[in-house]
Amino acid sequence: MRKFITKAVKSTTISSQEITIENGNVTSVPLEDFTVLGDYDVDRADRVAKKHYKGKNVVVTGVEVSERLYRMETEKFLELAEEVEKNDTMEVTK
Repeated sequence: MRKFITKAVKSTTISSQEITIENGNVTSVPLEDFTVLGDYDVDRADRVAKKHYKGKNVVVTGVEVSERLYRMETEKFLELAEEVEKNDTMEVTK
C-alpha cells in the first residue's frame, strides 16, 4: 500500500470592484479579494462575486487560478475519510 495519498487542489482568487453612480459620475471602489475552491473562469467568477457581495453592483476585475499539492498518510486518510458507495455515475480516481 502507498504510504501517502496525494491530491492537487485548485483554487481561484477573485478580484472585483463595486461600481456606483453619483451625480452622473461613475466610480469604482476596489473590494476585498476572496478565494474559492475550484477552477473558475470569468463568467462563473462574476456570478460568485455577485452572490458574495449581494446588494452591490459588482464587476470582476481579475481571476487568478492556483494549484497546490496536498498529501496525507494513507492510514490517517482512511481514519478520517468517509466511505462512499460506488455507483455508475461516480468517478473514482486511482
